[in-house]
Amino acid sequence: MIPRREERDRMVRPVYIEGRQHGTYSALSIDVSECGLCLVTNVDINPGDTLTVYSKHIWPEPRTAVAVWKTRVVSESSRVGLSFCH
Repeated sequence: MIPRREERDRMVRPVYIEGRQHGTYSALSIDVSECGLCLVTNVDINPGDTLTVYSKHIWPEPRTAVAVWKTRVVSESSRVGLSFCH
């Protein structure tokens, strides 16, 4: 496993994701750092997908992210790692 570049804060908050393939949908953040975000979603996000992430609870403005990893957690939900520093 590659070590994290910076510490992440546990922050369970609603986020909204906009992607070219899936439109806009809600997800749940698990942890957040300046360069990344881990979320849980039922939408099929794959590594390499470019997304716009919105959350008034975390940042004042939307952020562009690239999905870097994905792990299935239950039948239809996945944890997805997003990077803002790409």
